[in-house]
Amino acid sequence: MQHTNSTLDHSTDAARVFFALWPDKKGSTALFTLGEQMQRTCGGRVMRREALHLTLLFLGEVPRQRLPDLLDAANQVHGMGFHLRLEEFSCWPHNRIGYLAPTELPAELGALSAALRQQVAAAGFAFDARAFCPHVTLLRNVASPIMRFPVSPLDWRVREFALVESVPAATGQHYQELKAWPLGQRFPADAEAGSG
Repeated sequence: MQHTNSTLDHSTDAARVFFALWPDKKGSTALFTLGEQMQRTCGGRVMRREALHLTLLFLGEVPRQRLPDLLDAANQVHGMGFHLRLEEFSCWPHNRIGYLAPTELPAELGALSAALRQQVAAAGFAFDARAFCPHVTLLRNVASPIMRFPVSPLDWRVREFALVESVPAATGQHYQELKAWPLGQRFPADAEAGSG
């Protein structure tokens, strides 16, 4: 993901945005490697390493002049860092996506998603209101979907969440971070970062 502080000045009138968790380099490499492994079974296209993320809340097109209001809403969200274990690969046949997901939802992740929805709705923004289904998309255009396939757990230490803009480019959608918010410290500062 590309980091920027100037995306609010983008030349278009609207920004396609979402809140997400983004893995660190070690985590994204592990996710990408698993995507390559599952591609041999399912077919499809492996997601780019730098595009791998877990969506917390998708908003879609937001008028660019309203982005400061969205940032203010997210400023009201507070949570603790948490440990996320991704350990089950599955596919959605309807959109041919292969994804990695937790078998148990950490309480902190559920609370973070709920708090974001509450603050964003209170600020007057519309968003995809379907039930939160945490996952990381690894494959697109899967040829041979499989369901609920256990994999070696990928452990992710989640320390922040971010507002991200999806920007069209010749090579596909690119993601630019508009702002990140740290979560309360749960891990020692000098601890091994793990997978994310």
